[in-house]
Amino acid sequence: MITTREQFEAAVAAGQSFEDETLEGVNLDGFEGHELNFANSAWRNVRARGAKLTSCVFNGARMVLVDLKGADLSGSACEKLDASSAEGLPGNDLSGVNLDSTILQRANLSGAVLEGARLSGVTLFEACLERVRAARAVFSGSVLSSASFAAADLSGAALDGAVVNKATFEGARLDGASLRELDLTECVIERASLAGADLSGASAPQIDFRAHGVPRDLTAADVPGAQFGPADLRSVVLTRAKLAGAGLAGADLSGTDATDVDLRGATLTGARLEGTTLAGARLASADLSDAALEGADLSRADLTDATLEGVSLSGAKLEGATWRGADLTGARFGEVALWGANFSGVRMRNARLTGADLTGTIFDDADLSGASLASAELKDTSFSRAKLEGADFTGAAFEATDLSDADLSSAVLANADLRSSVLRHTLLAGADLRGVKIEGGNLTALDLTEVDLAGVSLVNTIVDGLRAPGVDFKGCVLTDSMFEGADLAGADLSGVDVRRTSFAGANLQGATLRKLLGEAADFTGANLDGADLTGAALPSASLVRATLRKATADRADLTRAGLERADLRGASLRAASLKYTDLSHAQLDVADLRDADLEQANLHRIKREGARMSGARTKDVHDTDPELAAAEDFAAKRTT
Repeated sequence: MITTREQFEAAVAAGQSFEDETLEGVNLDGFEGHELNFANSAWRNVRARGAKLTSCVFNGARMVLVDLKGADLSGSACEKLDASSAEGLPGNDLSGVNLDSTILQRANLSGAVLEGARLSGVTLFEACLERVRAARAVFSGSVLSSASFAAADLSGAALDGAVVNKATFEGARLDGASLRELDLTECVIERASLAGADLSGASAPQIDFRAHGVPRDLTAADVPGAQFGPADLRSVVLTRAKLAGAGLAGADLSGTDATDVDLRGATLTGARLEGTTLAGARLASADLSDAALEGADLSRADLTDATLEGVSLSGAKLEGATWRGADLTGARFGEVALWGANFSGVRMRNARLTGADLTGTIFDDADLSGASLASAELKDTSFSRAKLEGADFTGAAFEATDLSDADLSSAVLANADLRSSVLRHTLLAGADLRGVKIEGGNLTALDLTEVDLAGVSLVNTIVDGLRAPGVDFKGCVLTDSMFEGADLAGADLSGVDVRRTSFAGANLQGATLRKLLGEAADFTGANLDGADLTGAALPSASLVRATLRKATADRADLTRAGLERADLRGASLRAASLKYTDLSHAQLDVADLRDADLEQANLHRIKREGARMSGARTKDVHDTDPELAAAEDFAAKRTT
């Protein structure tokens, strides 16, 4: 037994081995020794503060009430070292000790004090460190496989890059610890505290942070299925974290850096994400219902099939985000810029896009029923085949907007600017088009039945194949446009300006065209049977082959109009101006031409049996030209 320092130093000087030796009550503070053999030795009440015992052998040694504070035991072999103490008794003090590169395989240090100790590169395979007080200790790069840290205090400790497979941390305190690159997949961590820990690059599938506390850093961590609940994550770094399927309902991530985070299938309902950086985030199939995303950075984020019902995106950065199949029902966008965004097939019912800049945005096949796009900028925006029933476009600016095949039933487009827009085959039943301005647009095959068109302006617009029977066009401007083949039966165009517009082949049967402004308009082949053209201004208009049976054109101005082969049987043209009008081959049987002005009109081969012409002015009219008639008959015979 060695009880004094002098004995110890003499033994060292003699090259004596301390194997199986007992050291009791010895003070070895500051002693320096190298490669000494303490195998199976017993240390009781020994003090060796600051001692240097490097590369020594402590295999199987037993220590009781030993004080090695600040000592250097680096490189030593400590396999099966027993430095344990029973619960409730004072432990061995190894605080600040240097155990770097030591072998502590199957060692027992339970209850020891290891605060600030250095254990980098240590082998602690199957070691027992239960109840150790190892705050701020360093275990970086060590092998901790199957080691037990149950109930240990590892707060602020560093275990970066350690091998911890099958290690036990049950009930351990790891608050503020650095656990970078740790694979905790096979570890036991029940009741362990991880509040403020650094889990950068760590792996811990299905971990429940509601029970373990919120870490401070999850950069590139692999924690799929992690559960956070309504935790405060504002100071947590989530850059590149793998959080697929994570539970974050009600969590506060305001201002958090979650660049390139993987949150596929995660639950973020009601989460606070104001100002959160989610650039490049993978949010496919995630549930973000009612989340607050004001000012969030979602640029390049993948939101495929994500649920964003009722979210607020005001001020958010959305450039390059992918929205395919997402559900944005009731989402509030505010005055965000969505230039070139693609919302094809997205559900956006009742979404709020008021004042948003949607230049070049694609909404093809999207469902925007009941959405508000009031005052939105819609230049080069595409709504092809979109559902826009009841959508509000009040004051929106449309330019080169594609609304082809879209359903705008009951939509509000009052005062909207639809310059150069395409509305081919668009459904507009019940839509409010009051004050709408369209110039250079394409509205082919539209159905305007039951549409409010008060004050609509259609200039240089193609409206071929339009269906608008019985529609009220009063107050509209329809100049320089094409309504060829349109169905306007019973429509009211009283006082409407249709100058230079083509209604060729259109159905205007029973339409009201009183005081129509139609200079140079084209009604070639149109059906105007029973139409009311009283006081209409149609100078130089073309009504070639048009049918106006029983139509009323009293006081109409048809000066220089073309009525060749027109059917005017039973029509009333009382006091109408037909000066210089070409009525060749027209049918005027039973027509009423009383007081009409036919000065220099061309009446070549007209039919007027039963026509009333009392008071009509026929000065210098051109009756049938015999030579022309003979030539026409000859040509007709050749074609038969």
